[in-house]
Amino acid sequence: MDGILNETRYQDIIQSSRLPVLALIRESVREDRHLLLPRILIDTFATALRIPQSASLNDLSSRGRFAFRIIRDWGRKVSRISRTRLTMTGGKLIDPKGVYLFVANHLSPFDIAVLYSLLPVCTGVVANNEFRRIPVLSYWMRLTGAIFVEQGN
Repeated sequence: MDGILNETRYQDIIQSSRLPVLALIRESVREDRHLLLPRILIDTFATALRIPQSASLNDLSSRGRFAFRIIRDWGRKVSRISRTRLTMTGGKLIDPKGVYLFVANHLSPFDIAVLYSLLPVCTGVVANNEFRRIPVLSYWMRLTGAIFVEQGN
């Protein structure tokens, strides 16, 4: 699978498709004999269905915390589906009321789920501008404080 799971490859699929989610599912079923990625994408879609719940919250801060909890739970589900065991050290040193900068250079989309499953405090991310093209995902990313940047600029 070396070379298959990289951000640029999925970015290319998203850019070349009118229906990015369907293109990702089709490509992953073609390549993944254990159907891990399709199962993860299905769980991701089920998670996205929870978005309307955020509209019932009164303030933006509550919506952001709600979105972060949902995304963190999604990351934990992805880790379970893929049978990935994760351990974090030093998490108890983080004060939930503090402000932190976590820096991670990830190699694949799977790393996003891993990071969210382990982050101990509500966190926004710096993300590739291409994720703005996926309405559900970009809405949730903005709720959690994401900043979109154009790669190479």
